[in-house]
Amino acid sequence: MQEALTLAEFASKVILLHRAGALTGQACYRERVTAHQRIDIRFNTIVDEILGESTVTGVRTRNASTGAGSDLEVAAVFAYVGLQPNTAFLKERMELDAAGRIPTDASMRTGLAGVCAAGNIRCSSPHRAASAAGDGATAAVALDRYLADGVWRT
Repeated sequence: MQEALTLAEFASKVILLHRAGALTGQACYRERVTAHQRIDIRFNTIVDEILGESTVTGVRTRNASTGAGSDLEVAAVFAYVGLQPNTAFLKERMELDAAGRIPTDASMRTGLAGVCAAGNIRCSSPHRAASAAGDGATAAVALDRYLADGVWRT
């Protein structure tokens, strides 16, 4: 919702496609988004495909309740997929917390040598794009050092 509000400052119209039947974020954001004249919320909507050849021309959507599909003409797509980490495929390889997030040290290093975690998939992430970018830069430094000297953790 924060991202939709930010985009609405610059775009003539923002279409917020939400796969659930109601918004579940903070009440202040729900109120602001639903009241905003340039934000159109479409509930129970899943994006199946982004359409277009060299530029975005639309999205192919599906109703989560009925399964009915339709195409929506849009000029751009901003994907925000939520805060649930998609890390289940790692559970046999590394430690995950109860929520599926990856523990890291201050350098974004995990318990598996040569693997860093950044952004929303790491424990204690503030779930902000700016912090994820910082995490990525920190991880890059850690990986560069590891490649240079072969030492993962001291």
